Amino acid sequence: MKKLSDLAARLVDLKDQKDALELHLKEINEAIRKVATIDMPALMDEMGEEGFKCAAGTVYLQNKLYVSVNEDGREALYQALRDGGNGDLIREHVFPQTLTAYAKEQLEKGRPLPGMIKATFIPTASVRRTKTNGKS
Repeated sequence: MKKLSDLAARLVDLKDQKDALELHLKEINEAIRKVATIDMPALMDEMGEEGFKCAAGTVYLQNKLYVSVNEDGREALYQALRDGGNGDLIREHVFPQTLTAYAKEQLEKGRPLPGMIKATFIPTASVRRTKTNGKS
């Protein structure tokens, strides 16, 4: 039993480390976004600089386009793409979590999965944490 308790403690510790690293990575990504899309472009514009060389390399501004479509506008977009001869851009996609939920539901109801779906149950240890020292 001690070995199981030790492994459970190790699992919790690893998950805590992962959570901390993911939070830190999120903070770093936000800092990168702010410097790259707000701070540097504003200062370069203020200084009239389109680009410059520094020890790290050549820094320059470029306009990057980011596009998204609200889910409620998706069908209209697909139709517009089809009408404009660009229907080949449309790809069907099922998110992994959705596919897993579908497979689980089918298996729980005793229904077979389509042959192209491979489903495997993997025994996985989970830990329901007790609240201690402010951690949950």
